[in-house]
Amino acid sequence: MKGGATGSGFILALLLVSQSGCEEEKVTPKLAPFVEQKVEEPASAAPAPQSPPHLTVTESGPAVRGMSVMLTQPNGKADPLGRAKLHNYLTEEKTFLEGQMLKLVVDRMAKPEWVAIFLSELSKFSPSKITIATDTRSDFPKEVEFVPQELVSKPAPCTLVGTITEDRGSAIWKISGGTARKRGRGMGGPDLSMTADTILSMKKGCDSQLFFVTAAPGVEWGLVYDLAASGIALEKADLKQAVVPIQTATAGRALEL
Repeated sequence: MKGGATGSGFILALLLVSQSGCEEEKVTPKLAPFVEQKVEEPASAAPAPQSPPHLTVTESGPAVRGMSVMLTQPNGKADPLGRAKLHNYLTEEKTFLEGQMLKLVVDRMAKPEWVAIFLSELSKFSPSKITIATDTRSDFPKEVEFVPQELVSKPAPCTLVGTITEDRGSAIWKISGGTARKRGRGMGGPDLSMTADTILSMKKGCDSQLFFVTAAPGVEWGLVYDLAASGIALEKADLKQAVVPIQTATAGRALEL
């Protein structure tokens, strides 16, 4: 009896130990594997430009620091969204524009109306001076000072207006209107030598140093620049600044500003 009791106690003890071990296995939590978390650093803002922007007008349109815009829709109409984009690009550069001397580089095949719009947008930043650089003849200045139309206040009635006509001739008249003196086309474009004689003749007695220059639809900028440069190159004419009007000019009619 004693041996049986002892054996039973031993077996009972083993069962208790076995149950205790199973319970420990059930309640022991398993640790999840450690995964290293990488903390992403916030993206740094683009550095502010440290130099003035390159302002250009190419055959494709205006560009500010290489960022181009389209001012004309495929159907030929003005694109207001493109102009708004140009304004935004210039606003980002206002530190380099406000009260500064600016240079605009324009390709000969650019459209004159694009140049007028670019000058108009630049006028909103009140630059001290704007010069336009365009390839031209060796006897003409390579840069000419242009004034945005918005910054011209009541020009004298005798102020001269010049245009390149559809047939690549030229016409000169006064901003107040009157007879336009026309010159025909030369060998490679407008006969600017004959046009110079007209400018000198019509400038007599007029103290205005402005010269409004424009062109018929389809005429490239290079010819408009040549007209402006040829007039300013005449010392006796005493023309100092050119203006590209926003609106279309008709030879002999008063130019409404």
